[in-house]
This record gives sequence, structure tokens and C-alpha cells, in this order.
Amino acid sequence: CRDLNGVLWPFPLDDELKYLGLTGDQKGLSRLLGRLNDDLGASDDVRLTALRYKPGRRFVGRIDEGGNPKAVLRLQSATAYARSRRAAKSLGTVNVVRTPATLGHSDGLQALLLEWLDGHSLSARWTKSTADLAAVESAGSALAAEHQLPMPKLPRRDKQSVAASIAAMKSDAHIFGPETAQRVGDLAGSCLALHGQTSEQTVAVHGDFHP
Repeated sequence: CRDLNGVLWPFPLDDELKYLGLTGDQKGLSRLLGRLNDDLGASDDVRLTALRYKPGRRFVGRIDEGGNPKAVLRLQSATAYARSRRAAKSLGTVNVVRTPATLGHSDGLQALLLEWLDGHSLSARWTKSTADLAAVESAGSALAAEHQLPMPKLPRRDKQSVAASIAAMKSDAHIFGPETAQRVGDLAGSCLALHGQTSEQTVAVHGDFHP
């Protein structure tokens, strides 16, 4: 659509997530799972429910067997998969926070199959009439514990790369139009100035936490 500067792609076709198309039918899903886990791949009663999809970046789905959740399937772009694979291997060696075990992976498919962990969404806990502060505090404690762990195998972002990403926001702000671009540019400039005053310290960061 030229008016919207947009392109419509039929799901599950995706240029970056090349094997997402296999999830479009039961036979393809079984083939995909068979490359990741023999038990799930051999089952005739597996179903996939999409949980999150960011075109060109990531697809996350829940694998059910016999109506019960069994695993989480992650299909990612090459760069995102490499990061997730390294994180899964590193976090699998620590016991401070319960993290899902890796049930299977494929570098060729850019796919991870992780253990399904039952739980409740934190967002549901604080949208009730009375916020569950204990759950919020527990999540905060878990994040703090993760952030104190030494993670030598995780990808690192040095001070220069962070500054470059902020500068890129400033240079690309024109796509939002003159008024918004000015505000984004001013904000990015302030962030660059503050970033320049900070000392460099390497710590582990979750990077994608959401309720």
C-alpha cells in the first residue's frame, strides 16, 4: 500500500524466519519438531498456539500435546537466534532463578525448543483491584539476582556501541515528521550527554523484561 508505505505478507511466510512456514500445517509442524525433539516430533497430537510474533525478528509459540502445554517454540532471525542460544546455554548453568531447560535446538532452523513453565502473567496480577505487591517484589528480586551473575559467554555491548545506537535514533528521527523528529533528536542528544558521563561497568542485564 503506497499510501501507508506498507507491505502485507501472508502469515506464516517470513523472509527472515525461513522455517516459520512449516508451522502452517500439521505435517510441517511435525517435521519441524522432529528436528528439535524426537518425542514431540513423533507425536500425532501436537498443536501450536502463537504467543508472540514480530515479523522478521521472532516467533514464539506454545506446543501442546494431548491438550497440555509441553514446550515453547522460538523461531528467530539469525542474529537474534545466536544471542538466544548463548543465553540459554549460560542460564542453564545457574540456579539462582528457575529458567526453562532447552529441549532441543537447531542452528540451521534458527530454532529453540524450551521447557514450558506454568505460571501467571505479572500484568494480570497488577490489573486487579488490589495489586499483588508480593508478586512484583518477587519478580524484582529475581531480576536483581540475574543481574548480579557473572555471564562471560553472553554477548557484550560496550559503551561505544550503546552511544552509536543512540546516535542512530537521532539521525533516523526524521521519519516521524518535523515536530516529533525534533523532540526525538533533543531526547537522544540528552541521552548521549548523560551516557558520556557514566563509567563503563560490565553487568548481566535481562534485556527484554516485560510483565
